[in-house]
Amino acid sequence: MARKKFLIIYGIVILILLIVILFIVPDKFFMKGHDDEEVKVPITEVAYEDQIKKLRNNKYDYNYLIMYDINYDESIYKCDGKIDGDKEEGSCTSPSDISYTEKNKSEVFKNIKLEYMDLNYIFDLVKDVEPKIENYYNTKKYIYNLLLDKVNSDITIYSAVDRIIEVELSNQYGSYVIKIKNEY
Repeated sequence: MARKKFLIIYGIVILILLIVILFIVPDKFFMKGHDDEEVKVPITEVAYEDQIKKLRNNKYDYNYLIMYDINYDESIYKCDGKIDGDKEEGSCTSPSDISYTEKNKSEVFKNIKLEYMDLNYIFDLVKDVEPKIENYYNTKKYIYNLLLDKVNSDITIYSAVDRIIEVELSNQYGSYVIKIKNEY
């Protein structure tokens, strides 16, 4: 009998504590240790033209994935780098481990078209072309179809709410993908 009374009293105490915790004690009481955490501010939308202008300043980190001849493994370049104005430095892990700067970039990438890796050149190519725009949740895809070296080519620019995140140029001879990691 004593055990039964103890369990009933214990159950009532637990029930009262749950009611107090759930309905009476303010949430701030439990969040005291987390007051210093960074509050995420919503990202304001930046116009597509302004995103292009910012990238034209040539201050960003990037990843290159370049396939200029799909028949050979040596034709796939995987590189990371940084452009700061006229200065550039980067390194590739494929087709071999190599580092480059703006001084030896043309030698490292001698088999491919360097202008297709230049965002200013690409933006100049598409400035008078009307894109097909596809909207996704937080990104837009601008698809430009044009002739490059007498070959139908697509230039696709992926834009997030506040910045351009990727530029892709592709045709029957290859593909150049530039992923922009950070802008300064």
